[in-house]
Amino acid sequence: MWTNREAMHHAQLSESVNPFNPNAQQTYDQLQGMGMSQQQASGWIAQQITNQGLIISANEIFWFSAGIFLILLGLVWFARPPFGAGGGGGGAH
Repeated sequence: MWTNREAMHHAQLSESVNPFNPNAQQTYDQLQGMGMSQQQASGWIAQQITNQGLIISANEIFWFSAGIFLILLGLVWFARPPFGAGGGGGGAH
């Protein structure tokens, strides 16, 4: 589930890295100014997009798990107790 969600977020985030996005071009210019080639800059940006995709998918899985936990916590209140209502104690004499 984590890798599937990461792949989806990676695709969504990488849509904004194109020649028509001024922020993407500025990032490429800064990385190339630091001495990276175009290919190295693309690799670094892809790695950052992957990291962000993993973080977003981990957050989604956490929230999903928290929702399931709260639903199950609510179900506890509707469960019957495991013991009878009367009759005294256990089997000790």
